[in-house]
Amino acid sequence: MDAPLPFPRAVAYGAAALVLPVLLGIGLRFAGTEEAVVGAIVICGGIGGIVVAILSIRRNAMPTMVAGLILLAIAPLAAVVVAEGQALGPIQRVAAAHAPARSLAAGFVFTDGAMPRIDLQQTVTIGEYVPSGRARRGGVSTAGNLPQLSNSFFTYAVVPIVPPGWTPEQPVRVVAVEGEPSIVSVRPAGTAHWAAPGGLLRTLSEDREVRAARQALARRSLVAAPDLVIGLWVPSPGWARLDAVLPSLIVLAVALSGWMALLAFHHRAARGAGPRAAPPRRRRR
Repeated sequence: MDAPLPFPRAVAYGAAALVLPVLLGIGLRFAGTEEAVVGAIVICGGIGGIVVAILSIRRNAMPTMVAGLILLAIAPLAAVVVAEGQALGPIQRVAAAHAPARSLAAGFVFTDGAMPRIDLQQTVTIGEYVPSGRARRGGVSTAGNLPQLSNSFFTYAVVPIVPPGWTPEQPVRVVAVEGEPSIVSVRPAGTAHWAAPGGLLRTLSEDREVRAARQALARRSLVAAPDLVIGLWVPSPGWARLDAVLPSLIVLAVALSGWMALLAFHHRAARGAGPRAAPPRRRRR
């Protein structure tokens, strides 16, 4: 068996394989499209697989390769999925009308006194219909010859964030969206906190959140700006950003600990399988 890579270098390779896909995946999720999420999954798994191949396959360590591939491919995906708020970018102090132009900002503190208009909040339910069963294979159901569909429903509360003096004839450029209960506690439960001062933390918006925001504004006969900014209304965007990224950091820390334990086991096994000295020969008299 070939000698394994030095332990510190192998740990550094594993850390890079965990962190870089997460940063890239969060950036792709910030693009706000389902295709970006799929791209993040492919990239995360691919980078993990390549690194594991470099560390393990050419070292003739198939068990390490399999375990490492599972660890380095799944952990970044989990870290990307649990991230809810935008962790990258600055928290900027701007007027609400200028927020759409600050596409790289993670959050905002509005200098024009913009606040959620609770009297204009709207709850909407978004349905997603996915082919299931025989429909996925090009088949049709026996009832009415219609494709079988599975559906999921997501309920969102949406409120426009506008400055004093805003009128309903003007476009809405910023909204706060509250969805289903999340594993990330970046804000108080419910919508009562909308009445308290704070700021906006941009979310890693998915397509259904964008649809929910635009449908909610349309039901209130309000005009949504083309570059609508969607986020969470929080007491402090800076602290909320740290809270939002904490689950991802925990996932990465656990994965890196597992990777170090796997490497330690591999190094120990490599030392145990090393060449052994031949027993001394007995001289004939």
